[in-house]
Amino acid sequence: MVPFKGKQVKVGDQLGPKATLVVNVASYCALTPQYKDLVQLWDLYHDQGLQILAMPCNQFGQQEPEADVDVIRKDMKARFNVQFPIFDKIDVNGATTHPLYAAMKSYEPELSGYGPKVNWNFEKFLLDASGTPVRRYRPGVLVTDPTVLDDVAALIKKGKLSARKKATSVNNY
Repeated sequence: MVPFKGKQVKVGDQLGPKATLVVNVASYCALTPQYKDLVQLWDLYHDQGLQILAMPCNQFGQQEPEADVDVIRKDMKARFNVQFPIFDKIDVNGATTHPLYAAMKSYEPELSGYGPKVNWNFEKFLLDASGTPVRRYRPGVLVTDPTVLDDVAALIKKGKLSARKKATSVNNY
């Protein structure tokens, strides 16, 4: 269950039919312009089965200070024409980590380079149709990056992605 407009809704009911991108967001962050790219991705793939779930979080530099999430929703709609759902604020790290993020962070944390924590605003998790995480992208990776676009397109078209290879340690050289 995730909080949305003051109610708890099932995560499974919010998933896209083919793919879902979950992003922890903030309105007063240097990365906030990524909303523009998220809107472009939404426009490109929503009709093909992609859902984007924006999860406001105030754990990184207090960059989502607005208590009224409706204000955040209206502001992001006005600034970026956001059409995808913006959920109520949650925590993505620490003792109060939302269960959705606890589950997503358990997906191959060594491949993301961060281990079992979200490092900053706009970290992204790509989920398949069943809600299983299949990719994790660092905050600085734009959704317009060819790798992300290829992953989303492949997941929508094929329903799965090939496994990423674990990086080889430089200690082996």
